[in-house]
Amino acid sequence: MDLVKIGTFLQTLRKEKGLTQEQLAEQIGVARRTVSRWETGSNMPDLDVLIELSDFYEVDLREILNGERRSERMDQELKETVLQVADYSRQDKTKLKRRMRWVVLGLLLILAAGCVFWVLDRKKETKPKQEVWYVFHPESKTGEYHQIFRRDEWVYGPDGPIVGGPDVEVELLFTYEKAADGRGYSFAEFKDCTVKALDEWTIFENGGFHFDEETGFSDLRRIARGTFSYKAMKGDTEWVGGHGVEMNLYMILTGDTQN
Repeated sequence: MDLVKIGTFLQTLRKEKGLTQEQLAEQIGVARRTVSRWETGSNMPDLDVLIELSDFYEVDLREILNGERRSERMDQELKETVLQVADYSRQDKTKLKRRMRWVVLGLLLILAAGCVFWVLDRKKETKPKQEVWYVFHPESKTGEYHQIFRRDEWVYGPDGPIVGGPDVEVELLFTYEKAADGRGYSFAEFKDCTVKALDEWTIFENGGFHFDEETGFSDLRRIARGTFSYKAMKGDTEWVGGHGVEMNLYMILTGDTQN
């Protein structure tokens, strides 16, 4: 993945919208220097931000990841292919018909693959927005992070990453405070972790939430990352699971929560 190419493409899209870096930052709720890092290729937006940028710029997510407009690349490839076919036609009409069939077949395969990826991108776009939410209590500067993990997502089983297990909801309780730079808020301390099963499984052991003090926080503790673990039982089957989470105070703390 070419981060510099992606950054240049993001800069082009922003300028097409007639926005400055500061205006774009306000639009999507990040710092201006964060936008600058994206566009210089020194940093990559998180997946949820990439999806938001895709919608905002009205481009396919894969075009951002490729660092160029897909349609322009495909048009160029098609033009080159047609020129090659025309050259062969002067030599042998039989070869022309044979190659044209391959060209059409190839384009149909590309179109089919594009449709599949588009459907997968839309699923990734909608699912997290429905199953992640925050609850804030400004008077006590405490908050709750909730996320639902489905059995068809990656989890850590006894023998490594596998698919399966229970559907679970994790609730992380934390406190927050003014950020060190005076802009917005940052995580102060994590108080508790609760895991509950949403189906026929029973959680019988909560391994808690864990993060490294050195690498678990970033951007003046506005972003926190870590993992939680648990053990569940269904009949005679025991399940050892865990998930990684990333919490972001940038676009969440608005309105009354910033008192």
